[in-house]
Amino acid sequence: MGKPSAANLKQDSEGHTLLRIFVSYRRADNTFNHMLDIVDRTLDMLNTSKDMLALTDYRIDKFTDIVSIDYGQRWEQKMNEALEGSDILLAFITPGYIESKNCCHEYNHFLENAEGENDEKTDKDDRPRRCIGTADKKLDHQVRFGVRMT
Repeated sequence: MGKPSAANLKQDSEGHTLLRIFVSYRRADNTFNHMLDIVDRTLDMLNTSKDMLALTDYRIDKFTDIVSIDYGQRWEQKMNEALEGSDILLAFITPGYIESKNCCHEYNHFLENAEGENDEKTDKDDRPRRCIGTADKKLDHQVRFGVRMT
């Protein structure tokens, strides 16, 4: 996937290159908000440190479901739009994440969008593996092996 496409990058109000990060996590794994706390503290440091800005000239804009989706909005549509507009997917992959249909959708949707924009195709073995949520495991087994699971 490599570096974000120059055509997709935007500038902030001060002329810094804006990188859009989609933070993907399973809410049940973030019980004490520690995952998002790590992200917030790290991004705050990166966005405010003059040394970091001088080295990279990047500002980071983050999308998280609990902050970026307002009450009453169509969350699935909002999530897909954010995934399609993101330069980076920051996924907290846990055993529960892999079992989550929604998390796997986020991961796969980002990959499909990134692969669609990538003119240079890599060997199949170099591509990240797809995530199959629990709900899709039976169907995947049926498709792969022709065996119906009940």
